[in-house]
Formats: sequence, structure tokens, C-alpha cells
Amino acid sequence: VTRAGADYIKTSTGFGGAGATFEDIELFSKHIGPNVKMKAAGGISSLDDIAKIRSIGNNKIDFTIGTALNIFGGDLDLMEVIRCTQ
Repeated sequence: VTRAGADYIKTSTGFGGAGATFEDIELFSKHIGPNVKMKAAGGISSLDDIAKIRSIGNNKIDFTIGTALNIFGGDLDLMEVIRCTQ
């Protein structure tokens, strides 16, 4: 991925079950170059999850949380997520 010049690597689509795991993020983080970012799909259900994923991913990570947000029926408040990620 790094040698091919990719800007991002995606952990999963988020549709196949549990989505990204902390272990996935850690594994990817160890094996991608410094200029490659990750996109984690699914697997986030709390602000603590966001903080942990950012830490494990060395802040080289974007993520989708869609259905975990309260505006889509989940438990995470959209404004809290925005504050947490700034």
C-alpha cells in the first residue's frame, strides 16, 4: 500500500458485522508508511472508542460512525463527537 502510493487504507466497509476493531487499527498502523492514513468503518460506539482509535492509529486515522450517532438512533451525541475530534 505504501509503495503503491496510496493516501488511505480502509479497514473494512463497516457492513460486514462488527466493523473495524482496535486490533485491526493497531495492525494497520504498524505496517503502513508515515504518509498513509487509515479509515476505520464501524466498530465505534463511544467517545472512549474514538480516543482509543485515534491513539492506536497515531492520529493518522479517519473514521465513520453513522448509526452510532443520536441523529440516526444511536447513543453518541453529534456535538460531543465534533468536540471530541477537534
